[in-house]
Amino acid sequence: MSRLGRTLGFTVSLLALPVAAAAQPVPPPTLAPGTGIIVGQVVDAATGKGVSSAVVTLAGSRRVMTTTDGRFAFRSLPAGSHTLTAAKSGYIDGSFGMRRPGGPTLPVVLADGDRRADLTIWLWRHGAITGTIVDEAGEPLVGIQVTAVRRSLVGGRRRFVPGGTALSDDRGIYRIGRLIPGDYVVAMATSQVSVPVSTARLYEDGMMTGDPNRSGLLQAMFQIGTTVMSASADSRQVGDQVQSMTRGAPTPPPADGQRLFAYPSVYYPAAPSAATATVVTVASGNERTGVDLQVKPVPMVKVSGTVVGGTGPSANFPLRLLPQGAEDLGRTGDVAGTLTDAGGAFTFLTVPAGDYVLKVVQIPRPAVASALTTSFAIGSGMTVMTSGSPSPEPPPIPAEPTLWAAVPVSIGDTDVSGMSVVLRTGLRVSGRVEFEGAAERPAPAQLSRIPVLIEPVDGQLDRSVTPPGRIDAKGQFTSYGVPGGRYYVRAPTAPQGWTFKGAFLGERDISDVPLELDATDVSDVILTFTDRPASLSGTVQLTERSARDGVAVIVFPADSKAWMDTGANPRRMRRVATSASGAYNVAAVSEAVAGDWQDPAFLEQLTAGAAHVQIGDGEAATQSLRVQEIR
Repeated sequence: MSRLGRTLGFTVSLLALPVAAAAQPVPPPTLAPGTGIIVGQVVDAATGKGVSSAVVTLAGSRRVMTTTDGRFAFRSLPAGSHTLTAAKSGYIDGSFGMRRPGGPTLPVVLADGDRRADLTIWLWRHGAITGTIVDEAGEPLVGIQVTAVRRSLVGGRRRFVPGGTALSDDRGIYRIGRLIPGDYVVAMATSQVSVPVSTARLYEDGMMTGDPNRSGLLQAMFQIGTTVMSASADSRQVGDQVQSMTRGAPTPPPADGQRLFAYPSVYYPAAPSAATATVVTVASGNERTGVDLQVKPVPMVKVSGTVVGGTGPSANFPLRLLPQGAEDLGRTGDVAGTLTDAGGAFTFLTVPAGDYVLKVVQIPRPAVASALTTSFAIGSGMTVMTSGSPSPEPPPIPAEPTLWAAVPVSIGDTDVSGMSVVLRTGLRVSGRVEFEGAAERPAPAQLSRIPVLIEPVDGQLDRSVTPPGRIDAKGQFTSYGVPGGRYYVRAPTAPQGWTFKGAFLGERDISDVPLELDATDVSDVILTFTDRPASLSGTVQLTERSARDGVAVIVFPADSKAWMDTGANPRRMRRVATSASGAYNVAAVSEAVAGDWQDPAFLEQLTAGAAHVQIGDGEAATQSLRVQEIR
């Protein structure tokens, strides 16, 4: 029978995710016997051929292996909704309904006695990037880390997410495998970390004695990108500093006996930044060769100063130095990192000329339940064992403030000394929780497990710098202090039966409209949950092609200004869901072209043919759609 004219139902509703209970091992479900049958094929997305010996899993309980042509079958299935996934070494895991890596999946719905014999599960092979890395003389560099970062969309803006790394061999050849198909920037991204010798010794002494303060030092080290703080083969002592090349390139000796030269970051083919790099596209099963890098040493300078402010000595504060405009690279863009000494002094040993931002964020550590810690030596090594049970409840938010600074720094060809980095106090958001509706109110233990996120509008949510806030048993919440800036206040999960409606400051919903945090804390915010979410449902008129390729239903604001700076968890942009009241565009497109569905340029293409829908609080709207052809 022709598929022309067939309709596909869809439902769009407010996001409602149950709060996870305390972690417990969950046995796989056991399916009752039935009369349904599922027959299908696992197919290589690049070649269209069946994939042999792939493992197909049904609802986490039954597994079968595909035949030589990729065929599989499940029999005696009960009526209901079933999930199918497939996996094989060398491929990215796939699921039924997934038409691109990481795309959405579809359930297989069976009635009693149903036979589904036309299912296809697509798998994509990993890709790879390979090339050589040489020095200024064309000689191979050995043991150098090369990084590939994949272009993505966060908050409506292009960002880069980690893709993979590899070390060059004795021929200077590197190969980064197991890559998801996509667009990559390849770099030797150096980050030169230094810490005071006194701090390195403090860390080593704490490791030997089991000092609980060592965990705070470890957290600070993590923020600057290292856990190596000793005179090991990967580190060296320079004056009163221990330097570790965490993503490093070798540091040649001074060329003239005066200046220190080192290799700076370089982006393929020879660009100083990701913005000017050549993008390397990797398709399914594709190995991109000849992605070669050549690095040349440049003069380095030393940058030093003192961190001041707060209520006491600014010891062990993590400082990061990153190029201006490199926020889209995340930690990959960091040029240098260091920790302050007991008096608040800091030193970046090797920094190339350029314009930078010096950032420091120190969050207070929450109190944790005590546990018995013992350590004992075995030969020349040390084994540390911990016993005792921490509290199942999340710890309360500490009263101590978050301290932060962001200072622009222009560096030329001479050392910079005497910098004064003045700390500011982080700003908190607090308020209470309200529930609108007749559903049963959640127990206090459930409330404490709902994270309250203070999300930067640019989507760069780093929980090591901005941990989630907490709701107490009385329904009051408070956040950690955060650096000044524009934020959303959101609760990404909700108790069973409830949906997060919004975070209201007066009449303003600051889960949807950014909150400017500048000089003072913000209180009296009301986190509101409802048991009557708005919903949008309807049908999509399918063509033969769209029925075969799959369809993505996309909901996005009618106002194009709301397509940018939406945070890490946009509330009013959904494939199948909308989570705030107001006016919306709704469009159905082929799943194969919906990879960058939050891209404002892509949404602009959809606007002309999209249906315009107005949805209010608690309303149920319906809308029929036709599939748009997007090229």
